[in-house]
Amino acid sequence: SKAAAATTPAMPDLTGLEELTHALARLRVEHLDFTGNLLGSQGGVLLGSATGTFAELRSLRLAFCDIGPHGAVAVASSLNSLKQLVFLDLSHCSVMDRGAMAVAEALEKAHPLESLSLF
Repeated sequence: SKAAAATTPAMPDLTGLEELTHALARLRVEHLDFTGNLLGSQGGVLLGSATGTFAELRSLRLAFCDIGPHGAVAVASSLNSLKQLVFLDLSHCSVMDRGAMAVAEALEKAHPLESLSLF
């Protein structure tokens, strides 16, 4: 019905983010800063999954991106592949307990991370 369609939020168009992650995967990216881009949960999952291929990544800033717990879980799952990552900023991303626990579990595997922000 028209009323239901009006109240259902539109799915975000992640085409640009998807193209960007494909382009970045071909480069030797060391620092990635998406601060303030409202990626949302789906964008967080997309970016979190893609960053696992960025072997040279040393710094990942996703503050104020509102990636939520699903995005944080995706970032956490990529941490095992990010052996050079020393700085991770997920502040103001609404990662909740689920996202924070996923990051904690990933870091327990002797990860070299030096700075983590989750407030």
